[in-house]
Amino acid sequence: MGENGLKTVELTTNKSDTVATVSPENNVEPICQNSRSLNKKTTLELVPPNGENKSNDTVIYLGDVKVDKDNMSWAQIAFTLVPLALPSVLSMALTFGLAVIPLALIGSMIGDEALTGASVGYFIISIVAQYPLCGLTFAMDAFCSQAYGRDAESDEQGVILQRGVLVSIAFLLPVNMILCIIQEFLPKIYGEKIAMIACDFMKSAILFIIPLVMFTAFSKFCLNQLKPQLPMIALGVGIAVTPVCQYVLIKEGVHGAMLGMAITAWIQLLVIVSLTFFVKSTRKTLGTLRLKEALDWDGLKEYLQLALPSSLFVAAEASSFDVAVLLSAALGTYEGAAFSAILNTLLMFVSIAGGLSTAACAKVGSSLGANLPQCARRYVVVAVSLAVLMASLNGIIVFVLFDNILGLFGVEGDSLVTARTIRWLVPFMCIADSAQYVFQGVFSGMGQNKKGAQILITCLWVIGLPLELALAYLFGCGLTGIVGGLTIGLMLESPTMIWYVCKLDWEELAREASSCTSNLQVSDYEDDEMNFENR
Repeated sequence: MGENGLKTVELTTNKSDTVATVSPENNVEPICQNSRSLNKKTTLELVPPNGENKSNDTVIYLGDVKVDKDNMSWAQIAFTLVPLALPSVLSMALTFGLAVIPLALIGSMIGDEALTGASVGYFIISIVAQYPLCGLTFAMDAFCSQAYGRDAESDEQGVILQRGVLVSIAFLLPVNMILCIIQEFLPKIYGEKIAMIACDFMKSAILFIIPLVMFTAFSKFCLNQLKPQLPMIALGVGIAVTPVCQYVLIKEGVHGAMLGMAITAWIQLLVIVSLTFFVKSTRKTLGTLRLKEALDWDGLKEYLQLALPSSLFVAAEASSFDVAVLLSAALGTYEGAAFSAILNTLLMFVSIAGGLSTAACAKVGSSLGANLPQCARRYVVVAVSLAVLMASLNGIIVFVLFDNILGLFGVEGDSLVTARTIRWLVPFMCIADSAQYVFQGVFSGMGQNKKGAQILITCLWVIGLPLELALAYLFGCGLTGIVGGLTIGLMLESPTMIWYVCKLDWEELAREASSCTSNLQVSDYEDDEMNFENR
């Protein structure tokens, strides 16, 4: 009971955080600040503006609701984030493994030349198709995580999933046409032999891309509902069948390796779709097939406004590494094989940052959706700090075990000698890449993908790529120049993202993400139930 016998409950509004009281005139009176939870059974009644008459359908009945507090300690943040990140780390490592294993087998079983050609083909597929199409689904991070923060059981998330899949599939045709056109120019860049191997590897690319894009969308759907174990199980199945598929099909050459990757991708998709229907909570949020709602023009326009920058964000970041591999391959077979092996090694280690990025995206987005700005900000600080710490340890491990790790890819002799010239740069690249990887998730969770893409493109493409070309060709630094230019771009990107995040108004971000309304009238449900029924 409040002052003068007035009943009070706590609520969070869009405009300010208040404790509201119900007076005899049914007005809402703010009497306290910084309230964050609904801890009793209440009814909320929307009050129309300008004193208009109220209707019965403005009454909203709420059961017992529990909302995270905005004053979580740093330790609580870490203990919440790390368990969520761990399954994502494993999932990310398994994801990278699906590409690393076939390329490693090609290098060890067929040779350096086949590894260089297959790497050229794979990284072209990644640049043109995999990154842009999967990047479109990254818009689901902001929409799904914030929808989950508003209502964890809402089937709005199912509509977002269907919209994400449809948008990505719509872009498949132009992407496949671009892949076909690019193959015509490869002989002029890499020579007939390497180009022929690359084109052979790319023959069945579309069979690999379709299930991969759909799997990414379902993964986003599950991850943003804090269910990272579902895609992890599917990826585990994929890793289990990959060696079998590759062993049987790699006898057909690099084309067989791609067919094996496609079969694995379809199996993974089947597993995650089955799990989504099997788990009660995801089955509920998935809802029914609602293509009309998914294709609603206003919803599509809002999705595309975030999806296109997301696609650019993801493609620009990941492609910067792949372009570096393609430039290395243009220098020669040894350079291409060496940097391809190094990059695939780093992919496995950077999975820790990838897992933290996924966890940070989900928690930052859901915290903002629940109107908890300080909590969201602390998730950012903890995620980035952990990523930098682990990347430092990983960089040391790669530096010490450099020869042994590259030996797994069949890199030896002249290729290994070439790789050693950039050994000292690898730890710096690992740390800078891990930091910016976490910020990808942070910017997605905040819904600031466009700003993130602008920073990334400026650092990696406007500054980094010209540096790579100048150092490699103008100053004759070769592979060291390419990797050095890329590393400088990465080391500029992370501090810029830190600066941008620090100057953001987190309170405003939370107000925009939250769907709560400030026009609420509150009363005790048990005492006033009859009054509402009489109205």
